[in-house]
Amino acid sequence: MPFRSPTHAGGLFAIDRLWFQELGYYDEGLQIWGGEQYELSFKIWQCGGGILFVPCSHVGHVYRSHMPYTFGKLSGKPIISTNMMRVIRTWMDEYAQYYFIREPQAQNVDPGDLTAQLALKERLHCKSFKWYMDNVAYDVLPSYPLPPKNKVWGEARNPHTGKCLDRMGGIPGPLGVHGCHGYGGNQLLRLNVEGQLAQGEWCLTPKGVRVEANHCTKGTVNGPWAYDEETGHIIYTRSRQCLTVDAPRPGDLTLTRCDVDNQFQKFVWKEFYQ
Repeated sequence: MPFRSPTHAGGLFAIDRLWFQELGYYDEGLQIWGGEQYELSFKIWQCGGGILFVPCSHVGHVYRSHMPYTFGKLSGKPIISTNMMRVIRTWMDEYAQYYFIREPQAQNVDPGDLTAQLALKERLHCKSFKWYMDNVAYDVLPSYPLPPKNKVWGEARNPHTGKCLDRMGGIPGPLGVHGCHGYGGNQLLRLNVEGQLAQGEWCLTPKGVRVEANHCTKGTVNGPWAYDEETGHIIYTRSRQCLTVDAPRPGDLTLTRCDVDNQFQKFVWKEFYQ
């Protein structure tokens, strides 16, 4: 039996041509790819339509072994963030704040001119994003609660070594330190006011004396971490130990007894924006 879904893959769907036209097709301001799955999904539901998954239907998607195009003058630009900003500023209303908690570096990205999209939303008498969350995606928040505000975010730099905390890759995988590059990615961490330390969608949790990146515990947004702005310590509150750059192995990170005189335990957070 077909079943309702809040979202769908951006390029794998069937839709009535006239209805697609009435919806304004895709937002013409979206560049290359990225964000279109959310843009069209929100627009469909909020403007009077619906999305059904049909289990007995099959759609083929052929992936090429190479990318047959370049980004041209957009190369190096935050294309996906710009696309997402267009979606968020058009459709998510007050819920936009939660995206910026998860992706704080994107909050100053310019979405471009949204006049046509906002006019379309008004002309079609589209419903609010709160309506969408209450009536369509009503089962999301019990598993993925709204995140609390960040206490600190950005790159966490140890001034003594000049290196930053870095999720070294791989899931599960270790949290270590590496030369600060200022590009975000694996070095963009955030610690929220409820003590959850995370990078992207991954939570950072102790495993013995090491710290590991892994899936966050479903249904939770809190954690066992704290940051002391006076000492620069990142503290694992359950054992009162501090993140420490391993001096003999300078790429490694361990949990050791907190010591205000230990320069390998001091971290300074620096926010940066796309």
